[in-house]
Amino acid sequence: MARADFEIESAGEGASPQGAVLVLTGDWTTSSDLRRASRRLADALRGRDIRQVRLDGLGRFDTAGALVLLQAADAPFPAQALTGRADAERLY
Repeated sequence: MARADFEIESAGEGASPQGAVLVLTGDWTTSSDLRRASRRLADALRGRDIRQVRLDGLGRFDTAGALVLLQAADAPFPAQALTGRADAERLY
């Protein structure tokens, strides 16, 4: 099981010119330790304009991972912002 992690690509680092890109990696599931990732993600997203969430590096993903994303963001990401994994897009 890969640890849930993320990276934020700011504009100018290959990100969307309209805003930053959140890249999720590892397993975002109930059985993984989401607590640490949840706090770090909430801190990292504060005041950020995330326009895309890339899921192509994502391992397993369940409703616990979706809840972490919803709680960490100031506002829900638009459905079209999630790219790379149809199963995760449906859960979110």
